[in-house]
Amino acid sequence: MKILDFQLSVTPLGGDRYLIRTEKVEPGVPLAEEQVDWPVERWLNLTRQLMADPLVQFLQPEPESHSPPPDLLTLGQDLYHHLFTATVRDSWIAAQSIAYHQQGSLRLRLGLKGDRLPCLPWEVLQAPAQGNSGSRFRPLATGTDVLFSRYGAGTIGEGATGGQGTAQPLKVLMAIAQPHDQQSLTLNQEVQHLQQELSQAQPTPITLKILEQPGREALTQALEQGNYDLFHYAGHSGLGSTGGDLSLVNPLTGLTESLTGDDLAGLLRNNGIQGAIFNSCRSGPNIFAQPQERNLAQALVQQGVPAVLAMAEEIPDAVALTLTQLLYRNLSLGHPLDLCVSRMRQGLLSAYGSGQLYWALPILYLNPMLHSGLTYAIATTDVEGDEDVLPAWLKTEMAQAPEEEPVTADPAADAEMAALMGEIFPNLNAEAAPTKAEPTPIIIKPAPKPQEQKQSRPLWPYIAGGVGAIILAITGGWLIQQWGTAPPNVVVASPDGDNFEEVSSERLTSFAIEALNGGNLTEGLQAVTALLDRNALPFAESALAAIPAPQLDQPAVSFLRGRLAWQSALLNDSRYSPSDARRYWETAVKAAPDNASYQTALGFAYYSEGLINPANQAWYEAIALLEQQAPPNDPETQMPYAGLALGLTALATEADPNQAPVLTRQATALRRQVLNAHPRSFQTQALSQHWLWTPAMIAAWEELNS
Repeated sequence: MKILDFQLSVTPLGGDRYLIRTEKVEPGVPLAEEQVDWPVERWLNLTRQLMADPLVQFLQPEPESHSPPPDLLTLGQDLYHHLFTATVRDSWIAAQSIAYHQQGSLRLRLGLKGDRLPCLPWEVLQAPAQGNSGSRFRPLATGTDVLFSRYGAGTIGEGATGGQGTAQPLKVLMAIAQPHDQQSLTLNQEVQHLQQELSQAQPTPITLKILEQPGREALTQALEQGNYDLFHYAGHSGLGSTGGDLSLVNPLTGLTESLTGDDLAGLLRNNGIQGAIFNSCRSGPNIFAQPQERNLAQALVQQGVPAVLAMAEEIPDAVALTLTQLLYRNLSLGHPLDLCVSRMRQGLLSAYGSGQLYWALPILYLNPMLHSGLTYAIATTDVEGDEDVLPAWLKTEMAQAPEEEPVTADPAADAEMAALMGEIFPNLNAEAAPTKAEPTPIIIKPAPKPQEQKQSRPLWPYIAGGVGAIILAITGGWLIQQWGTAPPNVVVASPDGDNFEEVSSERLTSFAIEALNGGNLTEGLQAVTALLDRNALPFAESALAAIPAPQLDQPAVSFLRGRLAWQSALLNDSRYSPSDARRYWETAVKAAPDNASYQTALGFAYYSEGLINPANQAWYEAIALLEQQAPPNDPETQMPYAGLALGLTALATEADPNQAPVLTRQATALRRQVLNAHPRSFQTQALSQHWLWTPAMIAAWEELNS
């Protein structure tokens, strides 16, 4: 994964005057410097209202105002337009363009000086959506194209680098502290979920050491003896004049034993800790802090701890559990820390809604001079089907277009199919035609029935010998129309529209995550399917991330992960390609070769890569399965026939003069049969709304009619 740098600093000049300056950019990106006037006090007041405790708001109501209530979207847009202004905006656009053409991510690091600027929620920056006129925005810190973090100016040891090599496992010391005189937290549950998550094999092994109920002495000994990379604290923390404090446990009384942020910073720095994670309240910059109060993140950053992730405000237990799970799942995949945090934010936003501030509460500091496994990929894997970087903020559902008039059926063609039926179908599972292997990465063959152990269905043949199977496909489509509505057995389970149609994507994602975390894979995947059907890809991404590691090899999971990759590539996300979907679907077909939907999707993936013979073979397998299982007369059952029409047309372009007209005629007949069965579903406008069809496929489909 290629990462490019874009580093900004903002310095107070007095009053409301500030200096914005580019500190580090890539070659070809112009440097920029602007003096600006900012309404910081207004932003601070808006932030206080957004982060205020509801009980405090009730007991101490704000004076009545005729202004609209504050919201994250408006504040984020305002911060973005004031930060990226004039030459700074030009520099930012140039950096984005270079990153896009190099297919990399842009690491945006923001250095904020003074006492007021760090208290603002810069994590809610709202950038205009690409290709949009400006009416829509996306959260900048929740994507994978921009990796957002802060950095502290004037820190100790800025030139230091991380100690561990990038190929080494990540060693984490997790301290959980629940003093008897503090509010009870669900720390044991957090630990159990994390241990279960990390027990599965991942590209980057993470060694986790749990330190329960430590006092100052126990924590000091553990850090000095363990040679850890990351320190993770879960418990209570607060603000204070000595760099804040975290609550440990006195071994004699069980009561709170405080450790100041300044003391902890020295302890972590002296023991070579690369990063600290505080899953605790008010461990980061806080809008309600008094002038003399500092926070844990501030103390650690000032003393040179390279990476710090802290919380700006109180965070509910349930949110803390989700946050930890998302963060460590991404760390275990070898992603850089800021990418992990971006994906974690997207998961929180999808699970709890954009109206909640939870996704913006984590604040990440990264030392600009840090070069270690926390800023670059810790490990890589060559295993096909491994999870790739997930896409940034994508477009929402496509507008529903009116359908064209149905075509008129051709009785003569139906009669021709009926005449051929008796000749062809008795030999469906009989003698196989000679095979000729196609040099493709993976050849999919159907699992033979018990009485057919010595036989195997051939690969889709080259032009010679293929006409009989083509006629079989055509007649099979006619048979499906005659068989009626037997119970389906091949289509991937998708939710009843009555259940999810009126449910918002946020709530549906929350339901999916809860179901998947609770082990209810069927209902969870139904909800994910509904999200993919409405093209709510960021939400589907977050839900799929909640699938427990032991279930990632389930064929239905691989199929939906392939759908996410395919639909993301269809929306021009440069981080995905049809080959990503193809690898997932190959995995699904290996595990469930008798699923016609998996075979059909795999055929479309092969076709998009120009692998015509494997595509035709996959569609042929799907058609044979449909004939055996007698599904209902549904538009989805016609997909492999439509795909086969495309494949035959592609073969015809390279065939000899004698065979080309035959293949073209058969492709045209297939198209006519599909349109006769479901005329509205296979018109251009309808296909443009279907997740499986690309513009190139639709164009090729239309050319069959010319």
